[in-house]
Amino acid sequence: MYPMNIDPQDPFSLILVNDSQRSEEDKSFDNTWEIQYEGGELGGISLYSTLGLQALSMRITPIFSNPNESRIHLRQFEKKPNINEILPNYTNICVEVFAGIHFSLEYFISNSYSIYGKVSIQNQSSQKFSGNLQYLVSLKPLSGGEQMKGMQFDSLFVLEGKTKDLFPVFYLSGSSQTGKLGQTSIATNFEIDTDSFQHLKWCLAFEHEKFQSQEQVINFQSLDFEKETTRNKLFHQRDFFFFDTGNPDWDNALLSSQNSAKQLIVRGTESQQKLSLVQNRHPEKTIYQSETAKNHKKEGISPIQLWYFLQVLPKQHYLIQNVFDEFLSFQREDGFIPNHSDPSNFLARFHAFPILATIGQEILDAQRSQDSAIAYLQKLISYLHYWLTISTEKTSYHWENALQSLYEDLPIHNLWDKEGYGINTRWIESPFLNSLLAIECEKCLQIADQFAIEFPERNWLESQKTNLLKTINDSWNPKQKYFAYRDIHTKRSPGKVSILKKNGSGIYTLEKRLRSPQRLTAKVVTHPELSNKITIEIRGMFENQEVLEIIKPRDFFWSTTTGLSTTENVYESISSIKILGLPDDNSVEVSTSQYSMLDLSLFLSILIKENNKKNIQQMVDQWLEKEFLSNFGLSLIPKKYQTTGKSNMNSVDLPLNSLILEGLIDKQQLDLAKKVFINLMKVVIKNLRLSKKFYKLYDAHDGTCKGEYNIINGMIPLKIFFRLIGIQRWTDNEIEFMGSSVFKEEIKIFHRGLKVICSQKGHTIINSDGKIIELNTTNLRKIKIPS
Repeated sequence: MYPMNIDPQDPFSLILVNDSQRSEEDKSFDNTWEIQYEGGELGGISLYSTLGLQALSMRITPIFSNPNESRIHLRQFEKKPNINEILPNYTNICVEVFAGIHFSLEYFISNSYSIYGKVSIQNQSSQKFSGNLQYLVSLKPLSGGEQMKGMQFDSLFVLEGKTKDLFPVFYLSGSSQTGKLGQTSIATNFEIDTDSFQHLKWCLAFEHEKFQSQEQVINFQSLDFEKETTRNKLFHQRDFFFFDTGNPDWDNALLSSQNSAKQLIVRGTESQQKLSLVQNRHPEKTIYQSETAKNHKKEGISPIQLWYFLQVLPKQHYLIQNVFDEFLSFQREDGFIPNHSDPSNFLARFHAFPILATIGQEILDAQRSQDSAIAYLQKLISYLHYWLTISTEKTSYHWENALQSLYEDLPIHNLWDKEGYGINTRWIESPFLNSLLAIECEKCLQIADQFAIEFPERNWLESQKTNLLKTINDSWNPKQKYFAYRDIHTKRSPGKVSILKKNGSGIYTLEKRLRSPQRLTAKVVTHPELSNKITIEIRGMFENQEVLEIIKPRDFFWSTTTGLSTTENVYESISSIKILGLPDDNSVEVSTSQYSMLDLSLFLSILIKENNKKNIQQMVDQWLEKEFLSNFGLSLIPKKYQTTGKSNMNSVDLPLNSLILEGLIDKQQLDLAKKVFINLMKVVIKNLRLSKKFYKLYDAHDGTCKGEYNIINGMIPLKIFFRLIGIQRWTDNEIEFMGSSVFKEEIKIFHRGLKVICSQKGHTIINSDGKIIELNTTNLRKIKIPS
């Protein structure tokens, strides 16, 4: 394994889970552990869990003693602990607790109902060492449970407890007994001569029956810990890319990201034995539903999360294919595919986010299967038919709901925030959506060309792509230099102009003429219990016809105190507005709908091959580099529109950044791509250093974290890094090189006996036999990997 020495202040994440890839046991229970430095009431090096939400907490903390003192906290140790190995289900922490007395703390999860530990003590001092190792095992059970306490069974002294329907039993080898910290502790004494080792083992089992937990403890005594962990290391290390970038923070973060992503690989229960993916795992959640539905995962993932898995783990095509096939298996006859791999998820009611053809093409590039290509293409054409015929307007498509876009925090989608002035997505012509659909059409055509597939829908698909490209190009704002949101009917992008702002009910005669035909937005700020009483009637004219629209309570999108509604009608002038059912201490504002809002998703058209080079350069120069690039990546909104304080609109989203980065690299905008990636690394490393976690979103101002943690959305896009160092693709059979590294320093990669050195001059490949291949060209080169 590549040498590792990770200190407490370094960036890393230390979650431990059961390994679904190696274990084929029937999963009906999931538990996650986290090793924390100075966590909990006692501090020290503690192991924390909630036992799959079956306890308030379980924390296991070692206390190290000599005849004179006990040491728990990191500051008390002779030297700070360092992590020597990290795997999804195993870690090794080494620490010199007393002068010359070194402890190696190994943690290994072999199944969902237990965790094993081994403590190796080495005496490098000049005299015999007498010591004591004590574990405080603190269980905070749910109501009706019992804390841990010492018990004797089968000639063994153990700690036992109960929480809900689990019976935790903790065992420590040696002549164990109750520790100095009372009934929740267990300790053993030892003596070690100079230059000698001693090994102790411990086990926590927590089965649904006490005798089962005790049985696990008995079986553990005969377990060959070293043999099991060595086999486990050999299995996992083959999947990791180890890096020497010249920056240890980058090396640690890239490794932690791969490790954390691998922990999101799970196996279904009972009939669902295929490997699948979940969006995150951590001690405060479980991936399975309640006991009445244990055979279903509590959560799956969205299409963009599936795509992002391929960015974080670029070699896991087989695994991604499992989940991709799962999405396709849910396809209806009309082409509809749910927007989530768990059909019970709320998002599954919407048609899939348009990125499936992109995923399919990446799978097929690695798999090279003609039969799969034919099957996938048929399903993908059907899925695009659903997208491209869902609207009555053949060249104007829309999101069914802001949630379908998976980016409901974009300003134009923001219908729930108190400060928001979002628009109903039915009336938005979105360059973001149209770009995704155009790319999907192109990917289908590429699949057909790559595998020489003839299909009757080809003319239709090419026509749809042409129409989408025209719609995108028509939305170009030549003054502002970006592709703009437009009203789906008027094809205009007006800003917000307030027409009426009042408190309470009333009838208001306005006779106001608008600059151009426009849709209106009504925003109500009220008490939640009064929201069902409000009605707004708007009278006006459009094309010499009188227009009356009545906005009823059910037409609003309600948050706790705010309601937003977009008119179905377009107005050229407003004659009167009637407000009913609104108390005097509550307010309403009617304004023109604000289509001039700007966000990062509008620049996704940079991914389209046919995009005008001049437009791309103007978007890069005027917006992406000047307005969107923050110290922590590309923000969702430009700097000039950002507000102080915490807002999801001020956020950096790694999947969206990665999509933009793909386009920047394709269009050879490498200087900006390098800056963006460096800043993304900066924010991920900052949060790994402070909290030891990956987060869904990061604040563009100060880099602080937001949202769910240990989630795939917050991990590092390794595929983007590969492309920046001149590696187009890396599979089990070959490496595809294109270009050279954009970084001044040499980047060294170690993987399965290969060493690849990436520099600005080219690439050097060194195999396990010492054979060297030099590539000093920026042209496409494919190097076969010996099996």
